[in-house]
Amino acid sequence: MPPLPTAPQGSPQGGSSQGGSSQGNGSQGSPRTGLAPALRKALGSMAILAWLLAWIGGAAALGERIAGAPWPVLALFYAVAGVAWVIPLRPLFRWMNG
Repeated sequence: MPPLPTAPQGSPQGGSSQGGSSQGNGSQGSPRTGLAPALRKALGSMAILAWLLAWIGGAAALGERIAGAPWPVLALFYAVAGVAWVIPLRPLFRWMNG
């Protein structure tokens, strides 16, 4: 879907209430962080990779410790470990796309 046209900054519809924020211009920084969107995405991607490495290492270490547990316990552990890694990353995703 093509982007909607935006009104000029000086017009009554133009979002002048935000003090000339970066509406419609993807090269300027976020009003909250001051970082360019491309930089936020790059930093966020590196943080995601670091988090995943730590999560996988922790899950593997804990998986080794419970290796002798009954299969329902192992199935529950691996199901939770395989999905729960994304929950702590939600604020980071929001920041990256904000």
